[in-house]
Amino acid sequence: MQRVLPNLNKMKKVRIHISELGPIVDQEIQLAPLMLFTGDSNLGKSYTNFVCYYIFNLAVSERLNEFLLPRMLNYTDDIGKYSFSIRKDDLRLWMENDVRLFMAYLLAYQSVKCDVHFYFDEAPDSFDIEIEDHEIDEKESKAITVDLKVGERNINFRASIGYKKSDVLRWIRYVLIEQLTGEFVVSSLLMPPGRASLLSGSFTTQKGTSKMGLYEIFLSDNDIINYRGLRASTTREDQQFFQSRIQKLIGGDLVYGQSGIELKLKSGRTIPIEAAASSIKELAPILIWIKGSISMQYDSICIEEPEAHCHPLMQSQLADLLVACLNKGSLMQITTHSDYLLKRLNQLLRLHDLQQANTERYNEYCDKFSHTRSLTLDKEIVNAYYFYYSTGGDVKIVRQDLSDGIPFDSFEHVIDQEIDFDNFLEGDDADL
Repeated sequence: MQRVLPNLNKMKKVRIHISELGPIVDQEIQLAPLMLFTGDSNLGKSYTNFVCYYIFNLAVSERLNEFLLPRMLNYTDDIGKYSFSIRKDDLRLWMENDVRLFMAYLLAYQSVKCDVHFYFDEAPDSFDIEIEDHEIDEKESKAITVDLKVGERNINFRASIGYKKSDVLRWIRYVLIEQLTGEFVVSSLLMPPGRASLLSGSFTTQKGTSKMGLYEIFLSDNDIINYRGLRASTTREDQQFFQSRIQKLIGGDLVYGQSGIELKLKSGRTIPIEAAASSIKELAPILIWIKGSISMQYDSICIEEPEAHCHPLMQSQLADLLVACLNKGSLMQITTHSDYLLKRLNQLLRLHDLQQANTERYNEYCDKFSHTRSLTLDKEIVNAYYFYYSTGGDVKIVRQDLSDGIPFDSFEHVIDQEIDFDNFLEGDDADL
């Protein structure tokens, strides 16, 4: 189950320079298919995670229309052929202003410090966009095909006669973000912390639960996830693999019943998701997304602390599931405080190196531990960052060297301290 790279060979180089973001000043990160952020609390990991999510969310939300529409003033649905140009620097400057507005909305914090700069080093300096409609023979179908060219990318899609400008705008967003990042994203989903309490009901019934935009986005995304995962049948070739992993993880299955989302136990009995363990409620949106995603290759998902309320074994099994999704082409932005999750990711990184260096030894491991042979993690698709306070009191972000796996810098101090405590207490016991 090696990663399926979407359309282009690899993600393009995208740098995010943080001049100021919450407590973070003058730090830089680089985008990757898997963005992993760890470190102590209150250091800006979530803020940084949301900035990465923002880039892919532009492809699927209507925020980018604010930039596009003034450049399409003369375009109408029946114009036939239309062209215009976009300068990369104009788009970049618009994004740098818009991301501040986005973060203020997401956090319900209008005065949030957000001075962020985007650098798309491998994208062209400008994009020539051409739109041309071709009407299909009405005897065959009352529809048209739309040829869309954005920079180096040509795409053709089918639309009904009388289609709206919004259809064209949506496809322009998809392709424009692909040209900037190298990734074609048609679904960008947000999983904020504390999501379990919001599972029952829909976006419509719960939109007043919180003034924070991140919960509004989650509730809306959750409706989409539920529709895909529980009401639409999927026929992916890998469906059995993911289904068996989910059943092993939660000891049952997630189904859609009369009361909404239900946990179906191995006995066949079902219970409402509200009555399930907190760990299962927290994982439900992620698992339903996995069940229902028609093509993970075009999905991006932002997850805050996926290990919340999970037993260590569940955390390790969840790491396997997430990596399997990454290898299908998904993008992920993740914050974590879990040494168990990181330890399993480390094992999968090391297994990938072992597979490349010694196939016989790798197969021996798979046979001994009943490990799926395709389940490894290539460090080339991972950027892991460690957040910490410097001696001067500033927040520093350090990109981790993955040659030997993800370092456990954020846990070493705690572990050493616990060992010192135990040694001291054992010495006291010896004196009693």
